[in-house]
Amino acid sequence: MPPAPHEYHGHAAIAGFLRASFGYGGNRVVRLLPVGANTQPAFGSYLAAAPDAVATPGGLFVLTVAGDRLRAVTRFHLDELYPRFGLPERLPPTGQ
Repeated sequence: MPPAPHEYHGHAAIAGFLRASFGYGGNRVVRLLPVGANTQPAFGSYLAAAPDAVATPGGLFVLTVAGDRLRAVTRFHLDELYPRFGLPERLPPTGQ
């Protein structure tokens, strides 16, 4: 299960990566569900066209931490991973 072939180091690079990851495609709604991966915190991301739309997988983000610092973010673009981490295949619209 290879991650996306990109590396981002440092606050500015990670912030730019997250802006680009979630900003692509306009005003989509991003929802995150926490999960763990290899003893590291992680999030399943879900994207929806609007708050009243079903959200579908948008990538699994694994955070690498050292002490109290975020050191790296790795994004996996494999929807098939969601069930392995106990994440649902889709999220209902918010408010339901």
